[in-house]
Amino acid sequence: MRMKENFRGNYFLLLRIIVAALFEIYLLITTKALNKGGYVVLFEAACFFSVVVLHGLWETKKVCLLAEIVTAGILCITTEQSFILLFGIVSLDIVQIYSLGMFGYVLPLGISFFIGTENFGQNFLVLTLVSFLYFQHNEIILSYRKQIKEEENSELSLKRDIKQKEENYRQNMHNNILRTENALLEERARLSQMLHDKLGHNINGSIYQLEACKVLLESDTTRVEKMIQAVIDNLRSGMDEIRLILRNEQPKKHKLAIQELQNLCRECEEKGITCTLQMKGEMEQIPQTYLEVILDNSFEAVSNALKYAACTKITIEIVKWNQFAQCRISDNGVGCGEIIEGMGLSGMRQRMRNVGGILEFESEIGFVVKMLFPLKGEDDE
Repeated sequence: MRMKENFRGNYFLLLRIIVAALFEIYLLITTKALNKGGYVVLFEAACFFSVVVLHGLWETKKVCLLAEIVTAGILCITTEQSFILLFGIVSLDIVQIYSLGMFGYVLPLGISFFIGTENFGQNFLVLTLVSFLYFQHNEIILSYRKQIKEEENSELSLKRDIKQKEENYRQNMHNNILRTENALLEERARLSQMLHDKLGHNINGSIYQLEACKVLLESDTTRVEKMIQAVIDNLRSGMDEIRLILRNEQPKKHKLAIQELQNLCRECEEKGITCTLQMKGEMEQIPQTYLEVILDNSFEAVSNALKYAACTKITIEIVKWNQFAQCRISDNGVGCGEIIEGMGLSGMRQRMRNVGGILEFESEIGFVVKMLFPLKGEDDE
């Protein structure tokens, strides 16, 4: 596999070496230069061939190009004019190094006119073939490789962006959970302290009175009756205080839910997405179980919009009217031709089914999630 990849990367180097070798063999045979110059011509041809090889291996292309020109010129001067054919390779290397464009590949064809009429057609055909090979490599294959590299870099960049966004989303979700848990713990601590302050003294006093009644039960029944009645009054007063505390604390659950939705909108704003929360009607009349479903489904819908919708605006609208509560989450994104319910949408539908609500999806313009909750017969928590 590695050998195959190396061949793909260096195939043109091998092709240049083969072309240079064939050029020199062809010229040495057709001109009979070896018979005239002997080992000197063979040495000069070997020097030109070595420079062609080094041109493909070294990074200093311009130095190798100069050496090609010198060695090819020496061969032309010391042998025959036909060796000017080697300048076809030199001129194509010049086109490759200096990026002279498509018309540069026509230049080597003019060299055949300087060689003479002998073997003109054959020389012209050979130079045309070599020019085509260089053109195919430089203008088609290298361009294709460059395009593939750019696409790979773009894909890697996209994957990094997606991974970073997912990491940011998970971090934001974690922070939201922590904020929610901290808010709940603070609320529980406050409620516990309130119950302790309001009821602790009342209950402790009742316990002391009952213990006194146990001691005086046989000796002073009249006093015991009065003490028991006082205990009953204290406990009844305590129950009234518990009901009052719970009744006063009920709206705070709705405030907490609204605060979470506002935090969700604020996080969207930080990502450059306009997110609006609209509420109409008496929110405190919506049961806590419904609020939990609205929160969970809102987080899921907004998360999907940020991932897939390519939207710039998200609207969360909660309306309480008559015996129904409705929540509508919409975006102005690309939407989708066919709605396929994956784990996220299926989870939203399951939560609605658990509370007896109705869930609908629309995707004509953007994407819309509609939730409808019946309030008739529901006890306020």
